[in-house]
Amino acid sequence: MHYGGHKLDPFQADACKAIDDGHSVIVAAPTGAGKTVIAEYATEVCRKRNRRIVYTAPIKALSNQKYRDFRALYGEDVGIVTGDVVINSTAPIVVMTTEILRNTIFEDISQLHDIEYVVFDEIHYINDIERGTVWEESIIFAPQNIKLICLSATMPNLRQFSDWIASVREVPIQVIEEHDRPVPLERMVYMPGRDIGTVDDLERTANNLQERLKDIEDEGGRRRRRRFRPDNYDPTELIEHLADEDRLPALYFCFSRRGCEERARLFRHYGSLLSPNNSADILNDYDELCRTFDITDDARAMEFRELVEGGIAYHHAGMLPTLKEVVERLFTLGKIQLLLTTETFAVGINMPARTVVFEGLEKYDGVSVRHLKAREYQQMSGRAGRRGIDEQGYVYATVDPEFARMPEIRHVLTGEPEAIESQFNLSYSSILNLLDEYGEMMFEVCRKSFSNHQSTYRVRELETKREEAEQAGEALPSPKCIHGYDAMEALTQHQNMSLVIEERIGELRPARSRVKRKYSGRRKKRDRIRRLAQLDRQEADIKTQIREARCHGCSNLNECQMRYAALNKAAKSVTTLGEEIERVKHYHEAQIRARMALMERLGYIEGLRVQPRGRVAQQIYGYELAVTELMLAGYFERLDPDSINVLAVSMVFEAKRDGWFARVDDTRITRMLKSAEGQVERARALELECGVDTLSQPIEGKLAAATLAWSRGCEFDELQNYTSTPEGDIVRVFRAAADLLRQMRRSLSDHPTLPELLLDAIKLLNRDVVDAEQQLRKVLPGAEPRDVASTADDASAHDDSPGESDGPRDEEDAPEPSTVLPSTDAAAS
Repeated sequence: MHYGGHKLDPFQADACKAIDDGHSVIVAAPTGAGKTVIAEYATEVCRKRNRRIVYTAPIKALSNQKYRDFRALYGEDVGIVTGDVVINSTAPIVVMTTEILRNTIFEDISQLHDIEYVVFDEIHYINDIERGTVWEESIIFAPQNIKLICLSATMPNLRQFSDWIASVREVPIQVIEEHDRPVPLERMVYMPGRDIGTVDDLERTANNLQERLKDIEDEGGRRRRRRFRPDNYDPTELIEHLADEDRLPALYFCFSRRGCEERARLFRHYGSLLSPNNSADILNDYDELCRTFDITDDARAMEFRELVEGGIAYHHAGMLPTLKEVVERLFTLGKIQLLLTTETFAVGINMPARTVVFEGLEKYDGVSVRHLKAREYQQMSGRAGRRGIDEQGYVYATVDPEFARMPEIRHVLTGEPEAIESQFNLSYSSILNLLDEYGEMMFEVCRKSFSNHQSTYRVRELETKREEAEQAGEALPSPKCIHGYDAMEALTQHQNMSLVIEERIGELRPARSRVKRKYSGRRKKRDRIRRLAQLDRQEADIKTQIREARCHGCSNLNECQMRYAALNKAAKSVTTLGEEIERVKHYHEAQIRARMALMERLGYIEGLRVQPRGRVAQQIYGYELAVTELMLAGYFERLDPDSINVLAVSMVFEAKRDGWFARVDDTRITRMLKSAEGQVERARALELECGVDTLSQPIEGKLAAATLAWSRGCEFDELQNYTSTPEGDIVRVFRAAADLLRQMRRSLSDHPTLPELLLDAIKLLNRDVVDAEQQLRKVLPGAEPRDVASTADDASAHDDSPGESDGPRDEEDAPEPSTVLPSTDAAAS
């Protein structure tokens, strides 16, 4: 089968045929295998049938890239809706984040009546702890006439996942799996200052070093941690090797923002990776892009210019979004030879390289430093090797053999990717919407989740283990009493009595000491004698009980106790497994009921009926309790637009990094934040009381001074006078706050004054670099929309599949702000 002037690979052809046959399809294939062409083929099919198609992506960076790609192909037929951008939302081809689709399903499902296909790119994102539930909810509750195209990285439990989709969707789904990469990879280990080899070479070197260290210790020598690091180690030697072997351009993954910047400056200090002509060429492109995005005078952009001149750049979520897009564009054009980036860059963005380098194989995941998962390594390393350009891709993992933990490293580099797991966890707003739609049937509907599907497998495993434990217990020999008593009854009595006696004797010893101290005087001698006699009688009673016990002095007691303990252990194992079975079966229902109990106490629901207070929370996503409690307590009506922005930012901001923050010199703002914090803390205390496992986010007012200054009209670069928070983080927080205000405005459409007040606040907050729509509307040099008819054969240019990764929570596109797909009227306004 041919498409776009090229012969399709067998798995691509199979997927396209399934689309022709009107089926849903799930495709699992390595990064770079060419999954995207399947989505493009479905787009062409929908256009011919005069039907609409929705393309969903897990992060805004990928949504924005796909919007630009599709717009270059189809012009005005393409729209985009994310939390902070709405462009042409009723177009035949609409790109959106998965949250937008989920919210539209809950709030206005009629808007999806003419959608034939929904593409879930990076569907393995269902494994994401904080956002995976959005994919499950979308798949379960999307109209049944909609067909699905699910594109995924290699998935070990693909059959389990596809079985679940088949169980909740009416349209037949075809499963297609591809294991081969079109561009093979050579995977190597770089041992700094030593050699480049295989994982086996690394293990031999590590073992030799350990032997040498052991010999030194055996001889009484003192072990020194850096003893065997070569003195002539040069941090640039790997980059020189890549340049000498013609293995550039390269993506250099470094798992910290600071590390990316420091490495980029270090490599640039040692020289340039470009010829003088190419340096001049990239500077021309860089300057033109900076003019396009109006960042020519930005301090960071000016500093960045020197790096770019040498063909070097870095990319992470702390950067200004416009500067990141400049970097992405230059890398796409093949101008940047070495890009140092955090793992975010591997999440879907279609920017492969010839080589991928790992600075190390450990990362901080927000809780602790750990080795990469095999799935993460495969997703990032899959960025190497450009289809149609490279015959082979190269992957280098930097590992110091002196400190290598080989079992973990071998698993990362050669192990099977981990299975995906459900993260189903309904929010307050989801529960409220489902109550409206399904009432008492809501729990039955929720049993359709992938979590419940996986729980079935888990319960079967546990039941098998319980059966085995029961059989093992039945096979154990029972104690036999040689005196004719009921052995189990006698042993239980003996054990209980032993515990009581031990406790009482333990009380008697300190009691004697206290008596001797208390009655030490001559007058109190008679009292002391009387009290000690009482204690003697108690001890005598205890000894009598011991002698009269059935098992006391029995020669067979030890053997009986061993058998008794073994039987009790087996019985406890059976009981524990039974409790775990019940917990697994009812965990999600218990959590839903805990949230419902809380909402009933707050007046959001009464029984299964949503109350007026719940109507407000119903349209807020992610911050339901904080927004609803503060809104209905009258906070926002008492505030001006600047103060509203401070409060909104304080609701969405999470201070995850060290830094400094200027204090607000406005006591009115300070009092307002303290009062709001108390209001939200009371709701969080109720969550704890009701047994909710994940508490709502508290108020965090550290960005208050910066927000106030921005809302009052300061320039963006002036914000450095108020906080050390990176530019990209500030923009992301301001955008999230603006979207939260939009949600609030939508939920209060009937209020006489608040919608206009909130709109004024949004305008003050969502300006200049914070305005994502303004950034996306920029036409990049050389990227004007082309005539659709003349570009039909160019679809293969997008054949490379986007990468797959579990994007880090604090990186580009943390949980997506949750706007609903606007109606035609709303979009127009």
